[in-house]
Amino acid sequence: MHTAERIREGICKEPVVFEGNTIPVSASFGVAHASPINDLSAAIEYADEALYMAKRGGRNKVVFYELKTEN
Repeated sequence: MHTAERIREGICKEPVVFEGNTIPVSASFGVAHASPINDLSAAIEYADEALYMAKRGGRNKVVFYELKTEN
């Protein structure tokens, strides 16, 4: 999360200048945990879902996918 947030902040600090116009740039990231019980393909799927949560939540943010556990 910390690394993704640092990258996001760095991207936002560097607007793009095109034909004399300054264009702000932003980024959204989805982050998920991979482990022996949550393999890489599942982690990628969860990170993708977290990315879409970030976009729906206003963009320009980092969202961590929280596994839902049943009690």
